[in-house]
Amino acid sequence: MTYRYTRLTPDGFFTGAVKDLSRDSVVTFTGNYENRKKEGLFSGYHHRTGLPAFSGHYADNKRQGLWYYWYENGKPQITLRFSQDSLYVLEAWDRDGKQTVANGNGTVKIENFDIIEGKVKNGLMEGNWLYHRRDGYVYFQEKFKEGKFTKGTSPRDTYQDKTRFRFLQEPDQVLKGETFLFSPNCVVVKPRDKRAIKVPWYRGGNENLNKEIVAQIRNRPRSAEETLFTGIVNINFEVNTQGEVVNIHPSNSFGTPPPSLVEHLKKIVASTGKWQPALVDQQPSRYSMQLHVSFKENSFYAETRFFAPLEEGK
Repeated sequence: MTYRYTRLTPDGFFTGAVKDLSRDSVVTFTGNYENRKKEGLFSGYHHRTGLPAFSGHYADNKRQGLWYYWYENGKPQITLRFSQDSLYVLEAWDRDGKQTVANGNGTVKIENFDIIEGKVKNGLMEGNWLYHRRDGYVYFQEKFKEGKFTKGTSPRDTYQDKTRFRFLQEPDQVLKGETFLFSPNCVVVKPRDKRAIKVPWYRGGNENLNKEIVAQIRNRPRSAEETLFTGIVNINFEVNTQGEVVNIHPSNSFGTPPPSLVEHLKKIVASTGKWQPALVDQQPSRYSMQLHVSFKENSFYAETRFFAPLEEGK
């Protein structure tokens, strides 16, 4: 859950500065609105590290000028320039920090859970661009000519309406913030917890947890019903004071996930085995967590969320 600090016009539009915070008070996004439009500097931050994810300016509700993007490890990812309705790729780096595009020429290789690859010529996307898994499976490929999208294909369809590359679209943190639900009453936000808290530690290392979960989801054959599912599945769980994973249950899913898919995700959570328990002021503590998986167009994104210590009896 994310909380937004901002002012609203009488008819419910953002006005002035906005700031989003996670439930543990980590800043995840900042921006500014004037006359119901995005204006000025907008910045997003990686939730798990707090490091910058993107930064750039809006003018009259459109991205303008230079936009910078970074990997979760803090290294630069890609630099884009927006001019009127045109987009130019100026620089790009792989996840290890090797520059692959300079002065608008080269090959983009963006590596997160999956990989985006394509050529850039004079700042414009050119030829075939691929979005694929690390094992080579292609989610979709698209053709560009002098920076203009012309055609896309996936294992399921062929399309010509618009590109599906998300990095070319407005950042999720910008768009999702504009779909906030407003409570009729003020929400009381608890002050930040000042106790010394150490989150639970996965036996294989927290830095490897998501990779192992993604591999388990990817390597299991899915039924036709599971493959067609688009939506979000959240599996909540707790790591108790003995480091055991308990109280595994689905929570606040979006769409109607097939029961077999939900059960598989529950089994993945259970398979993480015994953890080092969380410590609060150096004492073992129960800890609330969640496996969040978003499925869309034969692809998926998964992350493990560390929520907060649980008080006894709750």
